Amino acid sequence: MEEKSSLLVLVIDANHIWWGERAEEAARQTHGSNGHRNRDIAISDSSSSQITLTEFIDSVITFTNAHLLTNHRNRLAIIASHASKSQYIYPPRQSIDSSTTVLGATADTLQVLKNSVKGELSHLLSEVDDREMLADSITAGAISMALCYIHKQSQQLLVGEKLNSKILVVKGTEDSSEQYMNFMNAVFTAQKNGVVIDACLFNHDSGLLQQACDITKGIYLRIPHMKGLLQYLLWTFLPDPQTREKMSMPPRSQVDYRAACFCHRRLIDRGYVCSVCLSVFCDFQAICSTCRVPFKILGGPVLRKKKKGP
Repeated sequence: MEEKSSLLVLVIDANHIWWGERAEEAARQTHGSNGHRNRDIAISDSSSSQITLTEFIDSVITFTNAHLLTNHRNRLAIIASHASKSQYIYPPRQSIDSSTTVLGATADTLQVLKNSVKGELSHLLSEVDDREMLADSITAGAISMALCYIHKQSQQLLVGEKLNSKILVVKGTEDSSEQYMNFMNAVFTAQKNGVVIDACLFNHDSGLLQQACDITKGIYLRIPHMKGLLQYLLWTFLPDPQTREKMSMPPRSQVDYRAACFCHRRLIDRGYVCSVCLSVFCDFQAICSTCRVPFKILGGPVLRKKKKGP
């Protein structure tokens, strides 16, 4: 009999600049709500919508524990995406370097998961250079790492075992158009290999992740309240794609399929496309900056004189 298991690769946004801004915002809102507690309840409600990085990690650990407890054959990997690099924070490094596969949930496994996530994340943040004050995270690189891990795990399956793989991106930072080409290459690779990409967004939408979820048949959700993150993760993203077909899931939103130009890295409605490498430019280029092929400048239509009759 065929035994099914699920592999979840969770990509979390660990950008310390973005999380620092959220902490400052929560502190300001809390200070304001204390001064107007009896006069304005709405301010108090808004202050409770923000969460800290520690609360976020606790919700992520609870969600991943639920995934492992669903099936004793389920597998898990967590990648932290930062402004300068992306790094595995689970499984432990020795498990990734070797051929060891971490399966299911036991008391030891859940404890190792908790220690590995918090320890590796602290190690990652301690290595970050303070001069790298970038507001965006390397999401494209993290998804590429996730696809490599999924491919490695698929090569280690037992006879008669089927692996359903999905990638969940939990992101707070805004999109970077500079990642557009690498990001879309990773998305089409996931589509070809039958890997579903889900996205959970904070505060603002992501055009790139909307495209990724639509192409791979995943779920895109922008949560209205960060305090309810764990509930959204458990009820929306925990079920596998086959189970979702029997559930009432969030409706698909309108997808922005605009491309980012290769010259200024901004989304455009119309542009010039290289016929060789398909690079997109917002302004006319005499020579393609990607493949160095010169563009031919076509003139207007040639008007031929009509022959006069005899």
